[in-house]
Amino acid sequence: MNIEGIIIDKNKKVYTITNGKETFTVYSENNLDIGQCGQFTLTMGPHGYKCQDFVQRDEVYDKVYKKVYDSLEYNRKEWLIKDDVTECIKRKGVDVIKHIITSHKLGRKIMVRFHNDADGIVGGLAMKMLLGKILNFQNRGAIYTPMFAINDISLLHNTFKPMVILIDFGSADENKEGLTLLKSAGIETIIIDHHPYDEKPEVDYYISPWECGGDSQYPAGYITCELVMEFTDNDMIPKLRTISLAGDKSNLIHLSDDDKNKAIILDYLAVYSRFPNTLSFYESVLTDENILRSIGMMTDEKIGAIKKTAKHYVKEKKFDGLTLVLLHLDKLVKRQEFPSKSKAAGAVFEMYDDSVILIGYGKKLITLRISHNAQKIITAREIIKEMKRLYPEGVISGGGHDGAASMRCDPVFTDIIVDEVVKLIEMKVDGNN
Repeated sequence: MNIEGIIIDKNKKVYTITNGKETFTVYSENNLDIGQCGQFTLTMGPHGYKCQDFVQRDEVYDKVYKKVYDSLEYNRKEWLIKDDVTECIKRKGVDVIKHIITSHKLGRKIMVRFHNDADGIVGGLAMKMLLGKILNFQNRGAIYTPMFAINDISLLHNTFKPMVILIDFGSADENKEGLTLLKSAGIETIIIDHHPYDEKPEVDYYISPWECGGDSQYPAGYITCELVMEFTDNDMIPKLRTISLAGDKSNLIHLSDDDKNKAIILDYLAVYSRFPNTLSFYESVLTDENILRSIGMMTDEKIGAIKKTAKHYVKEKKFDGLTLVLLHLDKLVKRQEFPSKSKAAGAVFEMYDDSVILIGYGKKLITLRISHNAQKIITAREIIKEMKRLYPEGVISGGGHDGAASMRCDPVFTDIIVDEVVKLIEMKVDGNN
């Protein structure tokens, strides 16, 4: 029997071959590799198929790819949030997910990197539930650094048509160097992100609400869940959607306290999880009520303590209808413990009304929280853009959303930049009056 197919798996001398419709387990004396495609001559023996001959034909890959891709049907489910933005994301994103599934079925090596917060974790979990066993890493921070890129290239080197999927980060300009390294290594790159950008990232596929007239209120984890649900009926994914929305404090729908608590628990776990392939661990925690209850009590206690002691590290300046808050984070938050400095700033920010700008600062970090009303005066993105212009040597990296964003700074410049941010806000307030 002759088949045109691709080797999608191997175990010593036993190979798994697909022709796009059927899968064959085959024994061969030849030394073949995953990804080799062409014509296989098979004979049936007492222990199954044996490969008598193989002729390499690269064009077979496209034929088999098309068969698998065309065979995939999606569920056409209604999304939790139904508007023009989500319709556009669905229209563009479904084909990308079909491409990912097809690539996985054809034996391509896929790595998923997700941002280390509730939203990113949810996106990573949804992708794992779609594909099964995948190589996954929690990205420490919101930048795909050259160090991470080199690490990924080394792990994916000599694998079949490798692919990297970045979830909930990758859009900011600071990612360019890392993304360029992936491209130079011939690694296909897909980004699912909701962070704004100055220039659209140059990757193979890019899914973002900003490409569909939306904004950061449509979190990356939520988008990933909805797209994945078009192809799987996993019962857990619908519940993950609202955890993502709660994690990034989206105001698109009403969210339960349970969703908010689970998002905080994932944020807590992300601080302490410093090992690879953490998604299985997160999944097990979310299905264990005893662990959830125990961690929930700890997070409540820690957030409560932050709010209680914050008054000792806060300076306030009152304007006409606006409060400017300066928060010394190094004195408030313990290093490498929950909550992180950014999460602590968010917790203190929630203690104020809807007319506040909070500047949280430490030795190397400035994090901004700006209420909806205050964003009419200035946004966090505008502040960071101006600081990058004024102090290009002082701002190492920076980005985020209109209401929440952060900068990594050279410690020599941090205090100078904080003072400059305050001056900029004062100038904007005076201009508004």
